[in-house]
Amino acid sequence: MRKSVLLATVLFAVSSSFTLAASPKAKKAKAGSVRVADECIVIPNSSGTTSPIALNIAVASNMWKPMTSTANPVGVVKAFQASDATGATDVPIRVCHNSTGALVEEINKGGSGFDVFLAANDTAPNEITVSHTSPFDYTKGIPVLWAPNTSLSLNNGDVADNPAITMVEVANPETAPYGAAAKKILGDVQWQELKEAVPTRLHINDNIELTYEAVETAGATSSTVGFVAKSQICNSPPFSQRNAIAYPAYALIQAGTLLPATPLVLATTFKAWLLTTGSGSAQDILIEGFCYAPLP
Repeated sequence: MRKSVLLATVLFAVSSSFTLAASPKAKKAKAGSVRVADECIVIPNSSGTTSPIALNIAVASNMWKPMTSTANPVGVVKAFQASDATGATDVPIRVCHNSTGALVEEINKGGSGFDVFLAANDTAPNEITVSHTSPFDYTKGIPVLWAPNTSLSLNNGDVADNPAITMVEVANPETAPYGAAAKKILGDVQWQELKEAVPTRLHINDNIELTYEAVETAGATSSTVGFVAKSQICNSPPFSQRNAIAYPAYALIQAGTLLPATPLVLATTFKAWLLTTGSGSAQDILIEGFCYAPLP
């Protein structure tokens, strides 16, 4: 039910029960063409207020659902808004996602307006050239191979050798760390075999959220598989009931930074809360609610 012209509630009924405040979808573009636009939403405070925006957060696409989910389970931002009994954190927060590389490029151009940047690897924050704080590790993500079709054999990951698999969806390995992980998992031989098939059996998406959407859209009777983040298929049904293979050996330590070097007080408060542990904490939400792995 729409509460304002900016926000709506969307239920992902097929493979997710996450509830998010919705924005217009970023248009899908071919990898290597004009960069796909960020997708952003404003998460209102407890009174439904959407302005003024108090904090702007840029996240790698694997963190889109974990950050913006408002129910089943509640995501990081909603939990943060409710974390301070005095109401200090109960403010409208804007979250945008894209590939890590695209966000780095945007931030380095200046004027992005982001107060927090959460990457999908631990190297991207060091590539920021504008004023920022020292990077910090905040979670550990796991790449997975997933097929919505439960009857489709994943062939122990040797997808190129299974002719029943007609399309493999991946994120751009040049800009998306989960795409780079997928390329490593496949190996050069499988990657080239899939890419050079006629017709091609490899489709490269601009970020891991578009990769997930491509696989999900293909549907439960399709011959499409994809390399996505475990966080994207953690719930409804649970990961254990999915036709999927997890690759913990290729796990990604994910790091962030605050912008600028003297950040907003609220950004510092958010960082501190993001690293909290224990029942109901941010780390508990990421690990128990979205299948991330504990930090070393």
